[in-house]
Amino acid sequence: MLARRCMQCGCPSPESESELPFMTPSCRACGCDLLERPPKSYAEMEGFDRGRMPRQSDVWEDALRVRLVQRWIGSVFMILMTGIFFLALIID
Repeated sequence: MLARRCMQCGCPSPESESELPFMTPSCRACGCDLLERPPKSYAEMEGFDRGRMPRQSDVWEDALRVRLVQRWIGSVFMILMTGIFFLALIID
């Protein structure tokens, strides 16, 4: 799933096999221009490219940050409501 293949015929590209240190201008099997249509893996075609996906730790850090803000807002709200309640008891 992560091996890059020619977009026209599906033949494995030379750079995925580490045969050549540089990209050849055309596919060996079908002659497709690899500079115009670069080879892609199935994961890249489906949008599961690891370079663009967020890391698991980033997702957890964002979730923890959001939860921390929610707790602070809830705490401030409860303190204000408790203060209003006791103020209402004192005034009456």
